[in-house]
Amino acid sequence: MKFGLKGITDLKTYNFACELGFSELGFDLRPKSFNFTQGYKIKEILKQSEEWVNLVLQFEGEKEFLIKELLNDLQTSTSQFLSLAIEKPIELKKIDELAHPYSLKYEQGLKLSEIKACDNLTRLVFGQEFLDELNQNGELYGFFDIIRSETDLELEVQTDWDSAMLMTLIDTYNIEALSWEINNKVELSYRCLDFQLVESHMQKVGLIMSESVDNDPLINEEKI
Repeated sequence: MKFGLKGITDLKTYNFACELGFSELGFDLRPKSFNFTQGYKIKEILKQSEEWVNLVLQFEGEKEFLIKELLNDLQTSTSQFLSLAIEKPIELKKIDELAHPYSLKYEQGLKLSEIKACDNLTRLVFGQEFLDELNQNGELYGFFDIIRSETDLELEVQTDWDSAMLMTLIDTYNIEALSWEINNKVELSYRCLDFQLVESHMQKVGLIMSESVDNDPLINEEKI
């Protein structure tokens, strides 16, 4: 299982996440996001960082040529490989034509045929709200039966700090990655991460994942 932390905005948070055991770190290049970080700041972090992890650049609804320019520019600042995390692409085919590995956040209406037509797509990401909706409608496991049988992509669950963990889903379908996005639930103030709170949360996650799972599809993690 790979653990990811998204919304890295400074070197201190970057180093903390590495020391805590996160293997994937995301830089947010979505202009409307509270975690949006400009390219020059990301460069500074990459040049000063010494820890090696999987690095991800997050984009939403961005034109493919701008993604390519930013990717090429940032890649000059590090010898570590940068992958892409795409949300709400204007045209999925154009993203795939960048010929660079990327993950795609699943949205309602995305066709399986579109997913299977992508040569450089490596992972599908599912948000907590989407999973909760499927679960409430009794469609969760049928949906993942189809995804697992029709694709060989990695699957990631992007959960929230106070959400119940769908442990039966994670175990049944061998979910490869679990991620969290930095938000005000784990901040002392704007862009000031509560390191102690995040560490405590991840310790609880570790305990939950090490315990045996009962037949209930929801294991309600203690709220932080």
